[in-house]
Amino acid sequence: MTPTRCALAALILTAPAPADDVKPGPAVGARVAALKVSAVTGPLAGRDVDAAAERKDAPTIYVFVTQGQWDRPAARYLKTLDNGVAKGPAKAEVVAVWLTDQPDPTKGYLAVVQQSLQLKAVSLAACAEKGGPAGWNISETDRLTTVVAHAGKVAATFAPKAVGEADADGVLKALAKAAGDAK
Repeated sequence: MTPTRCALAALILTAPAPADDVKPGPAVGARVAALKVSAVTGPLAGRDVDAAAERKDAPTIYVFVTQGQWDRPAARYLKTLDNGVAKGPAKAEVVAVWLTDQPDPTKGYLAVVQQSLQLKAVSLAACAEKGGPAGWNISETDRLTTVVAHAGKVAATFAPKAVGEADADGVLKALAKAAGDAK
C-alpha cells in the first residue's frame, strides 16, 4: 500500500462516526436532567417549571417535538401514548415538549393542540432551547425523541425516523417495565 493510501485509510478509520450512529436521548441508566419548560396544559399549566424536578420519581414519558416535526402521524402517536398512560402505571404521565425559538406563539398553538386532541395524561409545554436542553441529547433530525423515565433515571429512549401509533406500543411497554421493576 502506498503512503498516500495508508494515510487515507488511517483517516477513514479514525474519522468520527456519522451522526446517524449517535443515539438521541440520554443514556439508559442516566439521571434525568433538568428540563425547564413553560407548561401550557396539564397539572403545571401556566407556570415556568423544571418538569423533570416536578415529575421526580414518577413514571414519565418525555416526548420532544423539534421544529417542523409535528403532523398527523405525530399527533396520533401522542394520542396513543395518552390512552396507554391513562390505563398504565399509577401517576404515569406524558410530558410533550415543543423545542422552539418562538415560545410565545408556540404556547398559543399548544392550547389549540390540546383543544383538538383532548389529551388527559399529557402535559404540553414549550422550551425555548431549539436544539434541546442540556443533558437530553435531542436530535433535530429525528421525528420525535422519546425518553421513558422512572425513579429519576432514564429507562429507555426512542427516536424513530417515522412515527405513528404502532411506535407508541414499544414506549408503553418500556414504561410498564420500568414502573414494574421499581416496585
